[in-house]
Amino acid sequence: MSLVASPARFVVALVLLLALAASGRAQGGVLTQVSNATTISPTIGVVCEDTAGGSGTYANSFWRSFDLVGDHGFPSGVAIDIHRVSFSVRLADPGTAASIPMRVRIWEDLSPPANWGAVNAPINPGGLLLKTDTLVTLPFLQNSIVTVDLTDLTGESTVATIVPLSSRRLVVEVAAPNLLPTLGHFYPGGNALGQTRFAYLSSSVCGINTPTTYPQLGFSNECLNITASWVPAGTFVLRHGTQEGIRMGTAVGLVTPANPIGTGPSSVMKQASAGDQLVVGLSPLGNDFLGLPAALAAQLFPTGAVPVSPDSNFPEIHLDFGAASSPLLLYDGTQQLLFGGLGPQGITLSYTVPAGLSGQSVLLQWVVLDPFLQGPGFQNGFFASSEAHVIQML
Repeated sequence: MSLVASPARFVVALVLLLALAASGRAQGGVLTQVSNATTISPTIGVVCEDTAGGSGTYANSFWRSFDLVGDHGFPSGVAIDIHRVSFSVRLADPGTAASIPMRVRIWEDLSPPANWGAVNAPINPGGLLLKTDTLVTLPFLQNSIVTVDLTDLTGESTVATIVPLSSRRLVVEVAAPNLLPTLGHFYPGGNALGQTRFAYLSSSVCGINTPTTYPQLGFSNECLNITASWVPAGTFVLRHGTQEGIRMGTAVGLVTPANPIGTGPSSVMKQASAGDQLVVGLSPLGNDFLGLPAALAAQLFPTGAVPVSPDSNFPEIHLDFGAASSPLLLYDGTQQLLFGGLGPQGITLSYTVPAGLSGQSVLLQWVVLDPFLQGPGFQNGFFASSEAHVIQML
């Protein structure tokens, strides 16, 4: 297939929608407090667990608190966006369940203690302001690093905007549930190779009701690896579509565990060259739209001149139908209705980037229709649209 394939047949209403634009990436970085973020030691990862029966680990939260101004040199008052969190896993064993439902939360600590950073200085939960809450399910893992692009609890991409101030802290929490009912275990990963600040643990079953430093609990070598990736605020222009139960993903090159079909805020813009494989996916986030037809549209535009939808009635539409390069329909799901429409495994398409597109970008977005009006209904009465991604051609 080619990105410049001619439009497929479809209802005119379909081509009302689609696509999203994302700005170019400004420089960002990774916040870390450990000297070595890749080594995972078999003796690190103390948790609250059933030590008597050995039947599982209790609910535990693992924390890192960052002084963005004092420790990391951020200018005071200049906002940043946290878009990704990574953490190491020594062991994630769901037991009799298929997976472990973990939560990754970004907090802003509005009132850190005066002796913040000291061994005996816990994090005060009363001073925490929740910024984002992301659900991530872990299969069986061992000695692995998990990377999580932030989403809200509906599965839509999001970022946590933080304004660095000397009087505040950025706090990252990785929370594991009580796994005793499924005989499961979760142990975080880390090492004893050094850190600039202490990690924290909380677990009410073990009486650790506030996030407390590991040294205060008697474990001085727990250098847990929890990092946060940031960009200047506003770097990712997230146009979400209608935010209804479907999610777009893209990958450039061969899809592997190291190069997955990306869906988070850091995936809304990618770069590709002639001959590269471009993979575009659509995933249902529930059962509402199963069996309905989906379609993929694209618009080619000069890099930097992002299309703008002329229709204010549909702010989730970002294609410009009056542009010299009109939107194209790359995939017509109405042709698949006889085979059941959108399935629980979603849709994955593969394209080869053609030559001659250097200096251009392609804007992509999915849409789902209910032509027989038999489904759950859409918020706008016509369609549901996914997030959109931009592919910049080199």
